Amino acid sequence: MKTIYKISLTCKEATAASSMKEEGKLSLFLAVRLFLHYMSCPPCRRFINQFKLILKGIRSYRRTASDKPLHHLSPEKKQSLQEKINKLG
Repeated sequence: MKTIYKISLTCKEATAASSMKEEGKLSLFLAVRLFLHYMSCPPCRRFINQFKLILKGIRSYRRTASDKPLHHLSPEKKQSLQEKINKLG
């Protein structure tokens, strides 16, 4: 029995493939299919651009967060919050 490959991807398949691509888990054949889908689907092109922007922000945040804490609470503010929590419980 012959196997026939479907060349075009659906938008849902393209979304999943985009995620795999960013993780480095995309085969060459699927990468070509994804590229062909992007050429014919403006909404998916916008999606991948937004997806890359979000990932860039997450990676940037991780680097910043590992270097130093982004927010500090004063001891007074910590105490005030703890008292409010205790009143709720």
